[in-house]
Order: sequence, then structure tokens, then C-alpha cells
Amino acid sequence: MSDKIFVPVNPNASEGVRNVMKYLSDISGEKIVTGQHTQTMDQAELHYIEKVTGRQPALLGFELLSYSPNINYLDTDGECMDEVERNYGTLKHAWKWAEQKGLITFTWHWFSPLGGRSKSFFTRNTDFDASKAIIDGTPENRALLSDMDCMAGLLRPFCDRGVPILWRPFHEGDGGWFWWGAKGPKTVKKLFRIMYKRYTDLHRLNNLIWV
Repeated sequence: MSDKIFVPVNPNASEGVRNVMKYLSDISGEKIVTGQHTQTMDQAELHYIEKVTGRQPALLGFELLSYSPNINYLDTDGECMDEVERNYGTLKHAWKWAEQKGLITFTWHWFSPLGGRSKSFFTRNTDFDASKAIIDGTPENRALLSDMDCMAGLLRPFCDRGVPILWRPFHEGDGGWFWWGAKGPKTVKKLFRIMYKRYTDLHRLNNLIWV
């Protein structure tokens, strides 16, 4: 397998990113990294693994849905609010994990940047049109970039501290159930590239490993 596969896409990637990429390259085909996604502050999944195995995974996933800037608290339901409230504060756990030198991956169930109710990351709960959001200057585009910039501010301290993040934006984009995938592959590819360019060239978040 070519070593070029493991060269970061960002030429200005941090030393931490390069070290993680090299590590993944070195173990490729020989070992695996164990991981677990957690979505709530109680981290029941992580504690169960520790109880059963006596060990922790090497990689821990964190959900950032409650950090979405445009959650519609006035038009929602109990299920949505339970999910949001149980997610509040998860970045504190991410910092603790970073201090333990564990690998981190972030996922963002992104509530619609403009309009929507309840869990508005679901297509059925918003009329937000991602195909309009990729057009410069539209209301959808301005809302999209505003939310991106807000999230960039939350990622900034990790960059400043040199903490590498496996960043997984627009996950499951090949399906239509989330607003970012609802308009097909060309649109979700464009969304990904808009975020990459903004986070890399404007915000200089050189600690992200783009998944």
C-alpha cells in the first residue's frame, strides 16, 4: 500500500495529525484501533466496556448535536429535548479524553441552519434546501456559513492545544434522511468541500483529520 495514501490532505496539517496518520499507516493490515461512540454525558457505553473488559478503547467518539446554533426550542418535542439535554457538555468529556492521550472523533448531527422543528437534522423536519446552501450569497448559504463558523470556534481550542481530531462532517451523506444528503451526491460533496476550504484556509484548523 502506498504511503501517499496516509499523507494528510491539508499540507499544513499539525504534527499531531501527521503522527496519527503515520500510526494508522504503520498498523494498517496488522492491527486495529478499538473505538466507541458516545452520545450523552453519562457515557454508558464507555463505562460498560470498562466494566466488562477492564480496559478503555483507544478511540472515543463524541456527538456535537447540542452545540448546533439553531435548535428550535419553541417548536420541538420531548424526545428531541431529551436527546439535546443529555448531550449538553460533552466537550468537557472530550477534553478529559484528550488529556488521557486518547484518540478523538467528532460527529455532528447538525440541526438545520435555517428553519425546521424538533430534530431538524432530519430531512422530514425541515425545508432547508442544501442545493441552495451551496450557492454563494443565498440566505441558505449565509446560514450554513454562520453555523460552520460557530462550530469552528468550538474546535479552535483543540487546534490551539495541538489535539488531533478525526472530523466526520456530513456523515451518512449518501442517504436522504439528513438535510445534507437529501439533494444527492453532488450537493453533499460540495458541502464537504465548502467546509474543508473554510476550516482549512480561513480558520486554519490544521488539527483536523478529514474523514
